[in-house]
Amino acid sequence: MMITYTSADFDMQRTAGYTLLATVAQDECALAIVDQARRLKALQTYDSALVPQAVENLLGRSFQHVKVSVFDSRYMFVPTEVFDDTYQQVYRRYLPDEGLVNFEVSTIASLGVNMLYQANRLDLAPFTARFPLLQAYPFIQVLLCSTAAFGTGADNPVVVLDITSSRMAICLFDQGKFIYGNDFETYSTADFTYYLLSVLEHVDWVNKKPHIYLSGDIALGDERHGLLSEYGWTTAFLDSGSLTGVAVPEELMQLKHRFLTLFGLVVCG
Repeated sequence: MMITYTSADFDMQRTAGYTLLATVAQDECALAIVDQARRLKALQTYDSALVPQAVENLLGRSFQHVKVSVFDSRYMFVPTEVFDDTYQQVYRRYLPDEGLVNFEVSTIASLGVNMLYQANRLDLAPFTARFPLLQAYPFIQVLLCSTAAFGTGADNPVVVLDITSSRMAICLFDQGKFIYGNDFETYSTADFTYYLLSVLEHVDWVNKKPHIYLSGDIALGDERHGLLSEYGWTTAFLDSGSLTGVAVPEELMQLKHRFLTLFGLVVCG
C-alpha cells in the first residue's frame, strides 16, 4: 500500500529548514520531512524501481539535514566498555568488503554498545549524488535507537520485531539489558516463522512467552500477526510517534507503528 501525506502548512520553499528522512530498500522506499519541532510535513512511500515525479521534486530541494536508513548492511556489536578503536583492522575481518561498502563505527550510548557496520553504497547512490553530507544508518540501528529506552526499562523478556520491505529485524532485551540484534531476509510467512523460532529457541525463550512488540509492515489480524497469536505470545504495536517524538497526524494514526525505522532516524546521531 503506497501512502502519500502532505500537511496543510508544508511549504516547498522552506525545505532548507527541514530534515529529510528516508528508508532505502530493494522494493519499497519511503521519505518523510519533519521540521525542527519534529512535526511531520510530508510522507511518501514509493516503488524503488519507479520513482514518482513528486519524489524527484522533493529530492531536488535542499534540506538542513538528510538521514537515510539502509536495509542492505552488515554489522556487528561490541560492548563500549571493551571497544578499542586501535583494533579496527581486526574488527573489519568479520565484515567482508567487496569494495561496494563503507566501514563505519557508531555508538549507541543508551545500550552501551558500539556498532561497526557497512552500508551498500549502491543503494545510497541516488541520495549521495544529491546530498553528499547525508548521514546513513543500518535500519537495525534506527530500530534500536528508537526502542532502547523502552527495552531497557522492562523487567520481563521483550522482543522487538520489525518487518519492513523484505527485511525482518529481531532485537531482544532481558531484565533491562540488550542481549541480541539481527535481521533476516524474509519472503514468506514460512521464512518469518523459521527465523523467529530459531532466534527464540537459541535463547531458550519459546516457552517463556515473551512480550512481542511490533513495528513495520504487519497489521492486526494478518497472517503473521495471527501466527504470533497461535503461539500464545502477547503482542502490541509500537507507537512510532511517542518513541521518536515525531508528531503523527490523525490521518496516519492507524499506521503509526509502520514507520518506526523511518521516523526513528531523528533520534540517531
